[in-house]
Amino acid sequence: MFGLAALPSIGLVIGMFWLPDSPRWLISKSKIIQARQVLQRARTTSDVNAEIDDIQHSMAEQGAGGMTGLLQPSLRMPMIVGLGLATFQQITGINTVIYYAPTIFKFVGISAAGPAILAGAGLTAVMWCSHVLAIFLLDRVGRRRLLLTGVAGQIVGLMILGAAFQFPQLASFKSDVAIGGLVIYVACFAFGLGPIFWLLISEIYPLKNRGVAMSTVTVTNWAMNLLVAVTFLTLVSLLGHAGTFWLYGLVAIGAWIFFYRLVPETKGKSLEQIEAHWRSGKSPRQL
Repeated sequence: MFGLAALPSIGLVIGMFWLPDSPRWLISKSKIIQARQVLQRARTTSDVNAEIDDIQHSMAEQGAGGMTGLLQPSLRMPMIVGLGLATFQQITGINTVIYYAPTIFKFVGISAAGPAILAGAGLTAVMWCSHVLAIFLLDRVGRRRLLLTGVAGQIVGLMILGAAFQFPQLASFKSDVAIGGLVIYVACFAFGLGPIFWLLISEIYPLKNRGVAMSTVTVTNWAMNLLVAVTFLTLVSLLGHAGTFWLYGLVAIGAWIFFYRLVPETKGKSLEQIEAHWRSGKSPRQL
């Protein structure tokens, strides 16, 4: 099982030999010709001089880098957005479903280990299909609309899942209701908050601060992952199954409000346009 995971890793290593440096990094190293070649491969036009000029102008206006650079006023809002995305992606409970899927299925009456593990594999297949769907929708529908739709779907899925445990009237088909709620929840996460979090944090930070900003946000994401993983069974013992999933649902409602108010739409915007917007001090929704 562990050995099989090496196969895609080997493919990734081989593919990285053909991965070019980003044009912004190349320009920062005064490698303008190489940057132009990379941009011409990525764009539908060979005339990329205007974009190169925008990148050079943006770099000239950038502030300090490193950890101290994260404290500058123009980065305050993008850091709030990134840390909020990182936190809510985890504390809405996704990894309790991934890590404890066989346990959850046993809670709803699928007692045999084999069927429970098989059902967990089915959830993973649903997640994979929804991730593929996101690839085709992100640049057509937009990040913000997909994000809000996906989180709304997660709320519905968690409410259904909690209801499956709460109401005795559903006892005769409890497992069907619970699995339906889980499928809705996982599918909506996988085309919404799951991929969009990683995409947005690669877009909203200036080049000079992007590495340390994304690292800070990623550390926060995995810290929240740890927190949720180690508290799930404790929450179940304190609040019951229904209460635990409804608690995640309430957190998801808070996440939806946060995203609606603060997450910008970056579809069709260049990295330089996004950076200039933050420097202007305008509201995220004005981007």
